[in-house]
Amino acid sequence: MLTATGGETAIEIIQSTHVDLVLTDYKMIGMTGTQVAKMIKEFNPGILVAVFTGWEGMPEGAEHVDMFIPKTGDPMQMPVKLASLFDGGFSPMSGSDKTAD
Repeated sequence: MLTATGGETAIEIIQSTHVDLVLTDYKMIGMTGTQVAKMIKEFNPGILVAVFTGWEGMPEGAEHVDMFIPKTGDPMQMPVKLASLFDGGFSPMSGSDKTAD
């Protein structure tokens, strides 16, 4: 597991290190989680991006995110949701999990 102090640092790490999944917050100083997702997907579309959000709808740039994880949701469900990105139960192209509920 790697950590970054912000979006710009995360992009630098991704450009020099193999990464399968990025977990980021939506609201950050400097750039949003969807802006980070867009930059990641431009560099490597195969990297999965999950964004923690308190939004009640689809934020701008949602098309670059593989999964939104609501901050108000059950934290015990997070591993199950993330695993679905890898086990074939989720298709990033379907948009089936791109909800903020």
